[in-house]
Amino acid sequence: MEVALATTIVGSGFLAMLALLAAGTRVTQQGAEQTSASLLTRAMKEYTLSRTYAQIRAMHNQTFTPPLDSCGAAISTLPSWSQRVTVQPVDPDRVTLNIASTDPQAVRVTVQILRNGEAVADEHWYSYKPLVP
Repeated sequence: MEVALATTIVGSGFLAMLALLAAGTRVTQQGAEQTSASLLTRAMKEYTLSRTYAQIRAMHNQTFTPPLDSCGAAISTLPSWSQRVTVQPVDPDRVTLNIASTDPQAVRVTVQILRNGEAVADEHWYSYKPLVP
């Protein structure tokens, strides 16, 4: 009877430890995925900073699979990842206000990071048309 009780107690502790290890592994994987998504978002932002305003606008509705690094080179070691870019014209004085314009003075660039087709992260920033002196 004592052996059966001890076996039950040790077995329960062992199962709890396995559940804890599984949860820790999941959290570690999610953290690594979020870190990769953040780096891919930052890479796309840096890439757009090296583009002209017209080139940024032309990126609307483009998806890059595999994703691009900050120089615009495909990252072939991440084939299951994608960067989806949306460029929305906005009012330059109220950037939260979307507008319909063929020649906007400002745009909101949104990049959505996907892994195996599932959204992992997204971020947006603004780009303004340069003033011509």
